[in-house]
Formats: sequence, C-alpha cells, structure tokens
Amino acid sequence: MTSDIGDLGQDFLQPHQAEQVILQGHRRIDSTFPKDRAHGKFPVLLLSKSLPSGERRDRDWLVWTQSKTALFCLSCRLFRTNALQRSHLCRPDGYSGDNLWKKLYDRVPSHENSTEHYECYVEWRETEARLRAQTSVNALLIEDIATEAEKWRDILTRIRDAILFLGERGSALRGSSHLIGGRNNGNFLSLLELLSRHDPLLRVHLGDVRKSQRLHQRMQVHYLSYDIQNEFIELCSRHVITKILEERAGAKYYTVMVDATPDASHVEQTTFILRFMRLQSDKRAHQVEERFLASVDCHGKTGEVIATLICDTLAEHGIPLIECRGQAYDNGRNMSGECKGAQSRILAKNPYALYAPCAAHTLNLAGVDTAQCCPRAISFFGIVQKCYNIFSSSTQRWEISNEYVANSLHTLSDTRWSARIDVIKPFAANLPGLRQALRKAQGLNLTAESRRDIDGIL
Repeated sequence: MTSDIGDLGQDFLQPHQAEQVILQGHRRIDSTFPKDRAHGKFPVLLLSKSLPSGERRDRDWLVWTQSKTALFCLSCRLFRTNALQRSHLCRPDGYSGDNLWKKLYDRVPSHENSTEHYECYVEWRETEARLRAQTSVNALLIEDIATEAEKWRDILTRIRDAILFLGERGSALRGSSHLIGGRNNGNFLSLLELLSRHDPLLRVHLGDVRKSQRLHQRMQVHYLSYDIQNEFIELCSRHVITKILEERAGAKYYTVMVDATPDASHVEQTTFILRFMRLQSDKRAHQVEERFLASVDCHGKTGEVIATLICDTLAEHGIPLIECRGQAYDNGRNMSGECKGAQSRILAKNPYALYAPCAAHTLNLAGVDTAQCCPRAISFFGIVQKCYNIFSSSTQRWEISNEYVANSLHTLSDTRWSARIDVIKPFAANLPGLRQALRKAQGLNLTAESRRDIDGIL
C-alpha cells in the first residue's frame, strides 16, 4: 500500500514518519492534471529535465497527491526543518491549482538548485538505502531489543526450571548467603552454578552477577533474588490453582475436606482439599480426584469462625457453596457439633452438603480412649517407650540394640494409633535378643536413673 504525502498535515515530520513514508513508497505521477484558477494547463514537461547530453531525466523528487490535488517535493517535505523561505513545494498544502501553473517554470528549477533541496535529497536517498538494507538505527535497535529479549527469556526459563525442580521435591531454595560461589548460598544458587558449567548463557550471566557482587555494584536486574524466587513460586501456584479450579468446574459437584494443625511458628494452618469426580482423558470412565487447594491461617477455634473461614476461602476461589455435596472433618466438637459445629452452620446454608466424619480419626480416637482405660495397656506401652528411650539416648547403646535386635526400635506415635504396630514388631519378633541387649547395656557405665530403668524393663 503506497502512502499519500498529502495526508500528513504536520508542518514538519518526525523521523519515524519520514521513514514510514519511504518504506511504503509514494504515488506515481498522474497522467492527467486539473487546470489552475486561470484555466492554464499543467506543465507536464517540468516533470523531467534536459541534461547537457540531450537526454531527459525524471525529476523523481516531484510527486503528485490526489488528496490535495497538489504538487510536492518529496525529499523536502520529508526532511526540511527550516521554516524560513520555504517553498510551496514542501509545505503541508503543496503547490496546487490555486496558484498559477506557469509559475512552476521558474520555481521548480530554482527549488531544484537550492542548497536546502540538495541536502534533503541526499538525506532522502541515504535514508532509503539504509531502510532497504535493514540497517537503519530503528531496525538495529529493534534487532538488539529482540536479541536481548530472547536472551532474558532463555535465562528466565532456566531459573524457572530450577525453582520447579526444587519445589517439586520440597527442597529449601535459600541459604544463609546470597553470593554466587558462596559456600552456604542454598540449593537454588548452587544448582544454577552446577548448570552453568555446561550452559554458556547461564555461565556468562552468573559471571556478571558475581562480578557485580564482588565490586558491590548493583545490577539493574539479574532475577536471582529471594523476591524473584517467591514471585516464581507464586506464579506457579496460581497456574496450578487455575488448573484445579478448571477441573472442579468441569466436575461441578465436590466435597470439601478441611483440617488444621499448628506449624513451627505456632500458627494454626488450615488445609483445604477438594474431592470430585473427573472424566478421564479417554472419556470412558470417571476417576475420583483429590486436589490441595489452599492453606489458610486460622485464628479461631469456634465452629462459627471455622465455618466463616471455609465459606470465605471457597468464595475467594470462585467455588459456589451451593454446588458442595459433602463435608469431611475430624470429630472435634467445633467441627462435628450438631448445633454450633462448622458442619451444621454450613449445612444450614446448603442442605445438600452432607457431613461425613473422618473414619480414620474416629478409629484413632477410639483406640486412644480404649487404651487409656486399661492399666495393663498403659504399662505395656510405657515399657515400650522407655525401652526406646534407653537405647536411643546413647550411640553405644544403640549399637548394642542393632547387634541383638533385627528390626530398629521406634518411638510411639501420639497422633496415629495404627502407627504403633511398627513399634511393637521388634518386641514381638526379637524379645530374647532385646533381653540380651538390655543385660549387655547393664555392664556399661550408666547413671543411676538409667540403671533403674533397665532393671525395671527387665
């Protein structure tokens, strides 16, 4: 598509506008021209000039614009920046039929021989040559920007893969140092240093970062900081949650499972899990899916607070409560209570969200309460735990236990009753060997308390 120089209304054009006109090209000279205001004919002979050799050469800088029915000097219109003594041929309106065509016999040669026209003509041809060869400043800048963008895209891909590798395995990313080459700079930076041995792009990037750290010069960007690591993890988390929500929306109906436990910072972490039926990829059968949705801080223990937290979390992720068909919690009264429990409050909002208590939790509580009512069970498990304490409190005694007992001893689980079977197996299978280990431990240099415990166990 060719451009029409008459469509540009500015007095002076910007460089990018001039380059755009040159790249698109201009309209060819029409074969017919309108008469001027005195009904004079257009001097077609002026579109070319005679050379001393007798040949005629086109004045390629003269162009006609149909939008304004006027004649222009293309080179001066594009590059003329001096407003003084500016010819009609390089003004926004051009030289039209409102003027007399016969005056062009004097103005065209005079304009052609001017210094300003010569400079604009040379600049036009040089710019055209650069643009055609794709070596203009703008083209070079665009190419440099594209190359730089590709480089950073490749670096970010490697950083993302390293974070995903560590995140999938639950490994810590950070260390006590953030320096490249530091001894305690963490798994993330160490992994990138390992990859850089075989990756030239990453090797150059880490070298630049290390140099800036050594000289205490702040780089504009390097994407290795703690904030960037957290941002990558957050973006990956959003992507996973979006996928989970899409699966849930496809299944429509779901069950919500909620449980809470305090973390190392003594904050009650409430975990949300969605359970739904999803059609398999072959579309032949459905499959039960359980997806971890979120972990939310909970600052209250009452059923009302927990029910509000559940409803707010579902609403935050755009999950309608009315599509919930099941609730699954433990047997705590704040969760399972028929009047003030979380399940009853949610059931009041959605009568289809039936509550199903955790069977494993129920069985665990039954086992704990039953054992606490039996003095012999209390004594039995007390001896088992005391035996483990005796051998695990000393490396020398632990070696003795491994010498006589085939299976390693374990401590009792306070939360999962079914896990205690693994604690009993060494006693059931190696009772004579355990007795010998205790007698050999009696010959060691023991404290009075440890000697009394071993005697009591035997």
